[in-house]
This record gives sequence, C-alpha cells and structure tokens, in this order.
Amino acid sequence: MAKDLDVLRPWAVKFELISAGDAVIEQELQTRVLQFFDWFDEDENEDQCRNLTSIGDCIDLEYMELLQEARNDEEIKTLEECKLWIINDILDDIGSNDVYDLLINTDYKDCEGELFLSWDGFGYETILDVIMQEFLSDNSEVSIFDKILLEKAAIRIANWNTEDKVDVTCQDGSVYAADHVIFTPSVGVLKSEHATLFDPGLSEEKIHAIQNIGYGSTAKIVLHFPEQIENFEYVAIIWSPEELSAAKEANKTWLSNLAGIWRMESDHRVLVSWYAGENVNDIEYLNDQEVFEGQKYLIEKILGPKFGMGLPDQFIRSSWYSNPHFKGTSSYESVTGYKYGGRNLPEKLGLPLLNDRGVPKILFAGEATHPYYFSTVHGAIETGYREADRLIDLYNFK
Repeated sequence: MAKDLDVLRPWAVKFELISAGDAVIEQELQTRVLQFFDWFDEDENEDQCRNLTSIGDCIDLEYMELLQEARNDEEIKTLEECKLWIINDILDDIGSNDVYDLLINTDYKDCEGELFLSWDGFGYETILDVIMQEFLSDNSEVSIFDKILLEKAAIRIANWNTEDKVDVTCQDGSVYAADHVIFTPSVGVLKSEHATLFDPGLSEEKIHAIQNIGYGSTAKIVLHFPEQIENFEYVAIIWSPEELSAAKEANKTWLSNLAGIWRMESDHRVLVSWYAGENVNDIEYLNDQEVFEGQKYLIEKILGPKFGMGLPDQFIRSSWYSNPHFKGTSSYESVTGYKYGGRNLPEKLGLPLLNDRGVPKILFAGEATHPYYFSTVHGAIETGYREADRLIDLYNFK
C-alpha cells in the first residue's frame, strides 16, 4: 500500500548490550547472545522444542546449552544476566506478559519482504493517511473525514438477531441504526465487556474464543532531550542481581522491564524505550514524577556515564493497559487458551453474528481476528477489508 509513496526507508541500527553497572560485555559474548535471540525469530525452535509447549520452556532448555558453551565463570554470570533481557524483548515483540504463556507452535506468520522499515520521519500515523486517501479523489465532494464521528464510545449493540436495523447506543446517549455493524474492538475490551455490549448475548463459541485468546500489554516511554544524543543507536541494559537489588531498594524495580531503548532516526534528541514483562502494567499507575525519577535513575546511573547525556526536558508515555478502549496492546496465542480453547480461535472470533435469516448483522474485524497476522497493524487492516468484502459480496449476490 505504501511502497510507491516514498514514505518508507530501511531501518538499520547498531545494537549494543550494556551492563547496568561497571562491567563490560565483550563483543564476542554479545554476538552469541544476539544469535541466540535471533534464533527465536526463526522456525527452527519449533523443531528443537517440539516436545515443549511454551516459548519460556524452550528458552530454559536451549539456554542451558548456551551456558555450557561459556568459557569461564564470568561468562556464565553474564549470560545468566542476559536472560532477563531476552525474555523482556520477546514479550515486548509479542505483547504478552508471561513468556511461559506463549505457545511455541504458533500459527503466526511474518510478512514477506523487508521487515525493518521506518516511516522516514513521517510517523506511524502515515498508515492512516495511506488508507484514507484510497477513498478520496480530487473530484470527490465527500470526504471520509466527514463520516468519522469521534468520542462516540459504543456501549450496547442490540437487535442484531432480527431483520430490523441494529441499534448502537453510545456513551453520550446517542443511538445509531445500521443495516450492518463492523465492530473492531480490542480483545481486552471484549474480555471485560462482552456480557453487557451485546443484546442478545454472544454464543458460547464466541465467548469461548474471547476468553481463550491471549492478550497482554507493553509500555512505551519517549524522552526528549535539549541536546542531540551522540554515539547512541539501540541499547539493551543487562542487570546483575546486585543492580536489580539496588533498583528495588530505590523503588524502581520496573526499570528492569526495559526491553530496549533507541534513538529516533528523524530527531537525535529523542529516545524511545519499550517495557515488557510480568509487572509492566504497574508502570501506567505511576504518576509523572515517579516515571521521571525512574528515567533520571536510568540516565544518571547507567546511560549518562556511558553516553554523556544529561536529563530529558520532556517525556510522554503510553497508557494502553489503563485505557478503557484498549485494556492492553495486542493478542497472542496463549498456552492456557490453547489448552482450553484449542486452535483457530482468531477465526472463531472473526465469524459474523447472523440474524434469524442468516444475514450477517455484526461483523468482527481487528488484529485478533486474523488467522496468522494477529498482533499486527497489517493484520488489522486486512481484516477490515475482509469484512467490507463480505458485505460487498452479500449485496452483489442479492
């Protein structure tokens, strides 16, 4: 969709593992750790860990082999400390909070082509511009922007099982009548609100899919500095037990959830950091001063001495978990969900609700309904087209 619009460019950065303390992680050891991490981005792990259920179990098994290759006790210590970062980065990439709940034999597929691209300084909202421009032309007198109503949170969708129009009630009291509704909620919203959202309620099969699809969250903190940050591209921090204990004593244990921090290509005064893991949701309930003090600790104790940076003058952060319209970030294939729900949960979630004449009245789209591109923006886009095509085919058939 975007390849011919001159808004993309390859994103290649130097990756560096650094110690939270004074230790130096030798380049050869860094290479071994990164090779181990890259191995989990490939399909080989399914064969070597085929008797296991979770990615966490596979990491434990294969990491023992990496430790056995260590040449001395110091390397063993460093490799053991690197394991926390590997887990954080995998959790950040997938959007789960528990590495032992990540199903290893996943149906997820990577796209073909170059996977490391940036928006060339334009920002991720570019994809919205790309999508919406497809519906506009120079001769059009109607703008899609005129058809978008904001601050209209849907709280009830009723009458979908009859031949009458579907009633969508919004939080502000307004009601809209529709022949069909394409609904694109997050799994987090469905998990917490499906019982009150739909009238009549959902089928057992649909509820089963909602309950058993995995859904987690990550946190993102963006720091702006008054001066450009030099000699910094992409950094991961490795914590020793002693440094973890010091962070805990300072009430900043959450810093150990850091998956990675990198400098923006388009503005070298900006660093972007991602956090993931078991306690990552707690970050959103810290006040701004607590978040700033955490970043100050990170910079003064770790990043500043190594890269010569001062403190940021501004920061912003995500709130996906506490946002009532998201309640997390993205779906994943859950070990628990697989045990109780089986396969093909995204397809089951994506099945439309039919009225008493078999006509689809509520159609489900969103990343969690894609059979193999779940957790991605391109997966979400494809499901939107899928449901639009479903309605087009319905009326063409008529």
